[in-house]
Amino acid sequence: FDYSYTGLSIYLIDGEVTVIDIIKDSPGEIAGFKSGDIIFAVDNNFTKNIQAFKVALQNTGAKIKVMIIRSGSPKILNLEVKSILR
Repeated sequence: FDYSYTGLSIYLIDGEVTVIDIIKDSPGEIAGFKSGDIIFAVDNNFTKNIQAFKVALQNTGAKIKVMIIRSGSPKILNLEVKSILR
């Protein structure tokens, strides 16, 4: 997955879209993502389709609500998508 908009490295693992790594000081870290979070939905998209999530997470300037599962509990994070390339 492309780090350049969110700072998140996500992969499809056992049918779950999972956060593997987060770049320090990136939009993903600022939003509160942690390694191991499972992305359940992006805005109103509950498909668990990593390609659909990727498109939404590359929409520079968007403010997106991301539903995650962390330690078995749901949580909503607010992510502001922006290019982190300098």
